[in-house]
Amino acid sequence: VSRSTVAGNAVECIAGRQTIRSFGVQHIFQSRLSIAIDEASNFSYLMIASQQWLNLRLDTLGNVLILFVGALMVMSDNSIPASMSGLLMTYALAVVQIIPGIVSQTAEIENSFITVERMIQYGNEIPTEMSVSASVPPSTWPETGTITMKEVSLRYKSDHPRALKDVSFTISSGEKIGIIGRTGAGKSSIVSVLFRLFPLEHGSVLIDNVNIADLDIHSLRSKLAIIPQDPTLFQGTVRTNLDPSGEYADDDLCHALRKTNLYPQVHLDRDVQPDGKNFSLGERQLLALARVLVRDPRILVCDEATSAVDQDTDRAVQQTLLEAFQHRTVICIAHRLQTIIRYDRICIVDQGRVVDFQSPLALFDSNAEFRQMCELNYITRKDVV
Repeated sequence: VSRSTVAGNAVECIAGRQTIRSFGVQHIFQSRLSIAIDEASNFSYLMIASQQWLNLRLDTLGNVLILFVGALMVMSDNSIPASMSGLLMTYALAVVQIIPGIVSQTAEIENSFITVERMIQYGNEIPTEMSVSASVPPSTWPETGTITMKEVSLRYKSDHPRALKDVSFTISSGEKIGIIGRTGAGKSSIVSVLFRLFPLEHGSVLIDNVNIADLDIHSLRSKLAIIPQDPTLFQGTVRTNLDPSGEYADDDLCHALRKTNLYPQVHLDRDVQPDGKNFSLGERQLLALARVLVRDPRILVCDEATSAVDQDTDRAVQQTLLEAFQHRTVICIAHRLQTIIRYDRICIVDQGRVVDFQSPLALFDSNAEFRQMCELNYITRKDVV
């Protein structure tokens, strides 16, 4: 158990070395790692000391056994032949040599079973999400993709401030909605509510007039699609990442790659290393988009999905989204204002509240803060129209 702490700290330092160096806090992480190594060393010392003490006791027990066998042979008044006495002593010595090995291997196996214990704990003992009154929606749900939030408030922990405060809005079927706001304003919290990642403090979310709180979590999330800011790829091939269950034809997968401008540089049989390490972040985001294009969901959520690609690729991706999801509902948390400037409506979030929710042109004409943001991004009224 103590070694896992050392491994966790080491992996954390390796993965975040650039950030650690940029802030000049190497000594803090070195101190944490040193403390973990000291604790692991203490336990290793105790383990070695206990093994040596056990070996001493086993050797003493073996010597007593040999002494007992030898005493029996001496007291047998020559009733045991010399050859048999030698064989008995040989077996007694063999038993003495085998016992410490058996006990040590048994202790090592018990120590190794900590891994199995961890797996059982993670698999069975950690509580999972439960649906109180779960119902499975029809296979055709959602048919329109209409989303309604009514007085939604969210608090991640009981002692934390509310991340969302009485948020209410309606997204019509097929609308393309952009969400903007400062860091920590509550943009990603809206996505968390939509996927039921956290329980609501109060309020409700309806999709096609169905309260998602009454739905089975797996069924709900399988009907939605998301392109995260840091997408996850699995070890295998591009084909298995786009279609893990093998439901679609290769032509459909290649068509999705073409729409994201990845084909033919990225083909279906190309290997994918764990976490997609042989792909850049931009390529991983485009592969996540291709995965969504294959599924063709009714509702798509983009959480700064094009933050790692250049502006030309961003425009191409947005054009693909507008064309491929023309009759689908799209919610996009924007990294660049140019990404959503041609969406149907833009939602401005500040301090957990929706402060404005209008078309880009209406916001440009009526909202001074939005107009200032457009000017900083060299967006004119002509670009909005």
